[in-house]
Amino acid sequence: MRAMTLTILSLLILTVAAVGWFITQPAPRSGRPSALAVDPGRLRSHAVFLSRSCSPRDWRHPENLARCADYIAGHFVRAGAAVTCQTYAVEGREYRNVIARFGAGRG
Repeated sequence: MRAMTLTILSLLILTVAAVGWFITQPAPRSGRPSALAVDPGRLRSHAVFLSRSCSPRDWRHPENLARCADYIAGHFVRAGAAVTCQTYAVEGREYRNVIARFGAGRG
């Protein structure tokens, strides 16, 4: 009886572990290339704005961080995302993270 209980318990643990592993894996892809086109010039303009126009981007320059957050949030909204901001304060200064949700995760 004890051996049977251990066998059933072991099978249950293996099943739960296998299901847990399976549901945490990325969804399978079709192997087809994406229909979305990437514009290298547009990517470059984003990188230039974020690295040059908003520099330096550190805690001593919250105005530059805010400009970057506004820029990123605006582009996410134009891309169809639901955008929210997470604000937090450090040593009396307020900062924010931009959070964008696309597709089914928009709600």
